[in-house]
Amino acid sequence: MWFGNEAMMKGETDTIFDFVSVLAGPLIWFAHFFLVYGAQSVLCTFDRAAAVPWMIFVATVLALGSVAWLVIDGVRRSDRLIPRPDGEHQDFMAYLKYAIAFASGISIVWVGATAAVLPSCN
Repeated sequence: MWFGNEAMMKGETDTIFDFVSVLAGPLIWFAHFFLVYGAQSVLCTFDRAAAVPWMIFVATVLALGSVAWLVIDGVRRSDRLIPRPDGEHQDFMAYLKYAIAFASGISIVWVGATAAVLPSCN
């Protein structure tokens, strides 16, 4: 029966999980970008310029920690460091996950550094 085929459902779940895990890095970058510049605007509106550097620092550390976890998980899943016992190679998604997460980490550093260097409120 079609609805009882657990192997097909497992494959679909793995595909969705891989897709979401590949997009996790850019989503973290987007959330960081939105938080840094959005919260900076709100804090400047309410005359809280002293809180802006701390908010940028905390948001950047949290975002980099999350992306670092994605990179470490992607490298761990890939067979670059630890070959699989069955001799098969890991799929492309593991490599893609940590490559995109690493690029997102560079973007997070860039946004955090730019926001930290520029004046908080004008």
